[in-house]
Amino acid sequence: MARSTVAWHCRLRFPLRRRPELKHLFVHEAFRGAGAGTALCGWVETQAARRGFGKLYLGVGVDNSGARRLYQRLGFSFAERTTTTTYQYVDQAGRKQWATETDDIFEKILSG
Repeated sequence: MARSTVAWHCRLRFPLRRRPELKHLFVHEAFRGAGAGTALCGWVETQAARRGFGKLYLGVGVDNSGARRLYQRLGFSFAERTTTTTYQYVDQAGRKQWATETDDIFEKILSG
């Protein structure tokens, strides 16, 4: 059976407190630098603006320099807040693992 590769994905979340948040933006290494991340962010921004939101939020790892550069180039800025989250996931071997991530919260004012 052939194994497929996810080229890119993201999720736009609209929590109850009405702050749209870009979550889990991922671009596979083989597709980085080709504009996929920029296109995904543009699509998410459009969806949030169409729903009447004036800002979009996201968390970016404090050690993820590539993503930070992308978001800053696209007009996101540090929102003066950092969060640390511990969560459980299943690794490629099927084992449960724990991870802790520290993210800076970025925000962008959307044009209507």
